[in-house]
Order: sequence, then C-alpha cells, then structure tokens
Amino acid sequence: MKKVIFSLVAVLTSVSMSAQWAVSGSLGFSTEDPDPAYAAPEEYSAKSTSLFFSPSVGYQLNDKLMVGASLNFYLERNLYNDKDHNSTSFEIAPFVRYSLCQIGKIKFLLEGAPFYSHAKDESPFWDYSQEPPVRTIQTIKRDEIGVSVAPCIEFEVTEHLSLLSGFGYLEYSKTIDSSSSLDLYLSSGLSFGLQYKF
Repeated sequence: MKKVIFSLVAVLTSVSMSAQWAVSGSLGFSTEDPDPAYAAPEEYSAKSTSLFFSPSVGYQLNDKLMVGASLNFYLERNLYNDKDHNSTSFEIAPFVRYSLCQIGKIKFLLEGAPFYSHAKDESPFWDYSQEPPVRTIQTIKRDEIGVSVAPCIEFEVTEHLSLLSGFGYLEYSKTIDSSSSLDLYLSSGLSFGLQYKF
C-alpha cells in the first residue's frame, strides 16, 4: 500500500505586542492510495485524503495558568468506486491550560476545554426501495457539545517560541437531540504544534 503523509506546524501572527499573549497552530495533511495488488474489491477500495487545521490564541494569566480558544477544521475525502465519501467538521473550544510542573525547558501541562462541533458526512449507499436498487449519496449532519481533558507537553525552544505536543485525551460528548458518551482516546502517535509568545 502506497502511503504518503505530510504534516507541518504553522505559527500565526498577532497584532498584539503584549508579553501575555500567545498564538499557536497546527496543520496536517495525509493521503493514502491502495496498492492494486493488495486492495480490497473495487466496491470497498478507496483513495483517502484528509486535511486538518487548528489555530488558537491564549492569554497567560500567570506562570501557571493560560486561558484561550481554539478553532479546529477537519476535511476527509474517500473515493469509493468513483463516488465520494466526504466528511467535514468545525469545532470551537475555549480552553484553560494549567502548568503542573517544569523540568528545565520542559513543562507538563493539563488542558480542559468545553467544545461545540458541527459535522457533515456524505456517503454512498444502496437504496433498495427502488427497483433495481440505486446507489445514491446520503448526507448526515450532527451537532455535539462536550468537554475534554488532555495532558500535553511544552518544550521551550527560545524565550518566545515553544513546541507543543499532545498524546490523547479524555472526553465527554453529547450529540444534540441524541445520545451521550464518555470516551478515552489514546492516540498511537504524538500531535505537534508551535506556540509563539509575544
């Protein structure tokens, strides 16, 4: 299976010159193209492309506490037998980030964030109410609210520039007009971002 993954981190700009403000962000892109020799039957094989963008801004209240907000955008496209399966989502999440301890240039942080997200999924499916069955696109929209708690690490590269890393989170979420759930997500890898303090 051929797989190409590319990710980068982007530092955003701010008009504020106060030493209390900080901006950060991450940007990720990945694409996956099944190898014909190992792909599943044509009906299920897919070419997948995803894009993630997450800018945030924070205000440092003191040496231990920062408050701020993040915007998260996610887009995924899967091509099934020349039919698209698309997923898009938008999330806004104000956050509180607390510094647990610092060892040298490394800070161990804990972040709590209530959030609201809106997502839309478009997927192909067979409509058996027609004869013969017809393959169409089904659209599902959902809105969620919830709160998440996540550990993260900050490495101070310079006085103003830091590298942020996260590795999973605990989340409670509720789909509006539907069910609620409590989930623990532990990612198989680390996520990275850059932070700049003015």
